[in-house]
Amino acid sequence: MEIGDIVSQALKYPLSDTTAFFKVAAMYLLLLVPILLITLGVFAESSGAAAVGIILLAVCNIIFILIMNGFHISVLKEGIDESESIPPFEIGKNIVNTFKSIVLSFVYGIIPGIIITIMFVVLGISVSPNGSSSGILGAGIFIVFIVSIILYIIFGLLLLVGMLRLANTDSLSEGLNFSAVIEDLKGIGVGKIIVTWIIFGVIATVIVVVGLFLSIIPIIGPIILLIFILPYVFLAVPYGCGLLYSEIA
Repeated sequence: MEIGDIVSQALKYPLSDTTAFFKVAAMYLLLLVPILLITLGVFAESSGAAAVGIILLAVCNIIFILIMNGFHISVLKEGIDESESIPPFEIGKNIVNTFKSIVLSFVYGIIPGIIITIMFVVLGISVSPNGSSSGILGAGIFIVFIVSIILYIIFGLLLLVGMLRLANTDSLSEGLNFSAVIEDLKGIGVGKIIVTWIIFGVIATVIVVVGLFLSIIPIIGPIILLIFILPYVFLAVPYGCGLLYSEIA
């Protein structure tokens, strides 16, 4: 599938079923309601009430993350299957997939972290404490910085494919199968993934920035941002990533 077709289908996907879209959007009420209540001063009567408001906001955020991170995996799967339907919420499965995605993110994130830490340790040992080494230290830090960017791009790509494998097989071990992930990455094409990634990043950024400007409008603004704009981006981007993987699934 060409990149233009992937982007086009992904942008149409969130509104392919308006009823299902608003069910997803309703989840954002978990974030909106406590914010509105705090904004309206409902919890401002006393320090105890303020504490209740903060706790309510924290609980709603935790519930949102537990469900929606896993639901994100389900949206990836719809893209892989080239299905136009928005998946239903399966709370138990969504929460389990959230923890799977956390494990996956931790593993793919800790590897470059360890490599970078080792590089800084080696740099610190190799540079003497006197001032004459300041130039070497600066060059070393710059090199580590460049290597860090490259490593996180590489492992970011691997994490994306790992998530796609997780979504496609419902298996954490498959998402952590590095050799298979690398083969899938080659099969899709590194350049194709990066270009698609950039396009979705630009589109999502523009849409969210517009939403943030609209959120300045009292009451109505945050509602537009949380109930329309963020759910739209939340559905479109992972669906497009799923379409990328559909060619080799």
